[in-house]
Amino acid sequence: MPPASTSYAYSPRWVAIMFAGVFFTFAPIWLILTSSFVNAPPLGGMLVLFALSGLIAMGYATAGMYSRRALFAVVPFHVGAIVLLAIFRPFGTHQSPPSVEGVASVLSIALGYTLFIVFITGEGARTLRLRTELALARSIHDTLVPPIHHRSEGLEVFATSSPSTEMGGDLIDIVATERHTDVYLADISGHGVRAGVVMAMVKSAIRTRLASGGTLAEIASDLNRVLQELTPDEMFATFLCVRTHHADGRGSADRRAEVVIAGHLPIFHLHADSTLSTIDNEALPLGVLPDEAFPERSITLRPGETLLALTDGLTEATGRDGRMLGLDPFPQALVRHRKLGLEALHDAMLGVARENAPQTDDQTVLLMRITHPGSTPSPGSADPPQ
Repeated sequence: MPPASTSYAYSPRWVAIMFAGVFFTFAPIWLILTSSFVNAPPLGGMLVLFALSGLIAMGYATAGMYSRRALFAVVPFHVGAIVLLAIFRPFGTHQSPPSVEGVASVLSIALGYTLFIVFITGEGARTLRLRTELALARSIHDTLVPPIHHRSEGLEVFATSSPSTEMGGDLIDIVATERHTDVYLADISGHGVRAGVVMAMVKSAIRTRLASGGTLAEIASDLNRVLQELTPDEMFATFLCVRTHHADGRGSADRRAEVVIAGHLPIFHLHADSTLSTIDNEALPLGVLPDEAFPERSITLRPGETLLALTDGLTEATGRDGRMLGLDPFPQALVRHRKLGLEALHDAMLGVARENAPQTDDQTVLLMRITHPGSTPSPGSADPPQ
């Protein structure tokens, strides 16, 4: 049993099952011992003995699980019950000494129960600690990777990351300055707590590096060296960042942007005329080679245009037929649902994967849209036509 000073958050359901098991394990004890009575106890007496044995056992279990002080009540009650039954013999007469078989059965049950409880209590304490640590990990993940719903003049961003376990390796973030807004996505190899720890390190490194200024190519190169030096050889991170510049004051609604991609899936660019193009990867992931170069490309984004980025937790989801979804369903859905607002469009992207395959890896969807000046898009619809 755990020490009396230790407090564990046992769930009510587990406690109910535990006490029921204790009751029914020990309830037959006195019935076994009275089996040697010449005159067997009546039915009512048997039921009382049954209940009394079970309740006393539950008392000892309570003392072991919660507070040793309960023994000050349980032990006197147990001794008193034995004495009263021995004196008054209300449930049978002409009692012979308990049989060896009966005593041996009782001792065997008690010993087996004690060993069983020692085992499950140790494992239960360990499991509860792990559950607490995993809950803390999930809380940390939710703090580090909250959903993004950003709206500013001319730009809207909506993104979420759903870990497959309590802590995932996908990262989304947005950093806005007076001159530009940086939106980035990273996918650490693997998933779970290990990937989550590296993800937290990557976010800290990116935030620190962005504060120092520089081009996206320079930032990616510095991050690459950090990861290559500080992580195991088998770990790496795919990465992309889109930097959109704010309005230049000349009245144009177009936005100049730079993009860098390191080993990640392509970015889908939905143009205002509903045509679709891709911004493809041209570099290795971060953390593979220390001297890798990361090309930076300039693009122009016009009002109504949308960018979509995904992690491979969606494209590699495996359906019932054993085949991965691949990339194709997502740009098709992007074009099909192009008139939706970003939140509804985001749900449609997740729906493509989750309607066809269970989630087995971290899944992240990032959407960016250039909005018309002065417009306030609603979550469920696209910008009004100009």
